[in-house]
Amino acid sequence: MGKIEKEAEISKKYLLETEDYTIRGKHKKLVKLSLENVGKVEAMIHTDDRYRHADDSKKEGSSAYYFEELKRVISGESIITQSEYNLLIGSIVKTVNKENSTHLNADKCGENQISERLLQLELNRMLDLLRYPEETDYELLRLIEKKTEPDGDTTTGKARFGRKNTSFASKFCHYASLYLFEEDDRDKYSIYDGVVRSVLPDYMDVYSVDKCDLKDYVMYQKTIDKIIEKSESGISRKGFDHLLWYYYK
Repeated sequence: MGKIEKEAEISKKYLLETEDYTIRGKHKKLVKLSLENVGKVEAMIHTDDRYRHADDSKKEGSSAYYFEELKRVISGESIITQSEYNLLIGSIVKTVNKENSTHLNADKCGENQISERLLQLELNRMLDLLRYPEETDYELLRLIEKKTEPDGDTTTGKARFGRKNTSFASKFCHYASLYLFEEDDRDKYSIYDGVVRSVLPDYMDVYSVDKCDLKDYVMYQKTIDKIIEKSESGISRKGFDHLLWYYYK
């Protein structure tokens, strides 16, 4: 066996494990929900230059960097003015949008309006809503995802249309929990993602999870929770998101 063949053979143990199913009369290969598969994907993400900088709290300009600044404000380690706090919240919104390509500013007002909504909440109130989504009926996520209200475009006379930003809202809440909280509180929110949503019906069939409206974030997350529970994989919401997104994107 030559060197190239040896390398190809060794690589097989690092491939994601899949399982074969017949779903709605068609043969399908699904990535297996397992801690080992999640671990492999996390390693790939953390060594991929396109994604790893977003998770680096020491890299100025990353979302992790700005959330780390906010964490110091929360702990009292850092004392900042109201204008500095306003700028920090705006930087978090803009950076989460940029890193996740959520097109928040397609209506020319999303970043500003959502920053303003967050600034209308006292910091401790925002943290309580973030930490207790079920108990507060996902009030923070619903506030962020609520349709924007753009002004007309005075330069062209064309009306602009508002956008409902569920994807951005889920990602803001996901990363805020991940960076600001500890232990299980870090995994409060699934990321609402088109790739994951497109393959959820297959996993719903495999694990006998009732059909529901996956466009509704709460139903979407509850569906993921049921699949994880029935799979007995022991993976987190974050691990589920990353595994399916990375494999099927």
